[in-house]
Amino acid sequence: MIDSLADLYFTIGDPIRFREWMYSLTQRLVRMGVSLFTTLEVPELFEVVRVSEHGMSHLSDNVLLLQYIRRDSRIERALTVLKTRASRHEPEVRSYEISKEGIVLGPSLAREPSAV
Repeated sequence: MIDSLADLYFTIGDPIRFREWMYSLTQRLVRMGVSLFTTLEVPELFEVVRVSEHGMSHLSDNVLLLQYIRRDSRIERALTVLKTRASRHEPEVRSYEISKEGIVLGPSLAREPSAV
């Protein structure tokens, strides 16, 4: 587990060296049969415009986006599976809660069609 890629990036400092180091690390772990879980905080709170400033998603087999969504006067937690390599997934934004049972997925947060 690397929490977070931003901290590691600031430690390395050079964007090219960081990408090369991460590529090397992921390839070594794949050969060893080890799964790598990384986190990266995105600067936007509500409207995420990109997942990574460092072009790292190509190294990942799976990319999950956890974010906040405004719905009327409420803020809800939302989960979106952006990528699953070699597997199908539902490209829906879904609500979720963190409870004593763990992460509990809720319904899709599809926007209602706007009246014209």
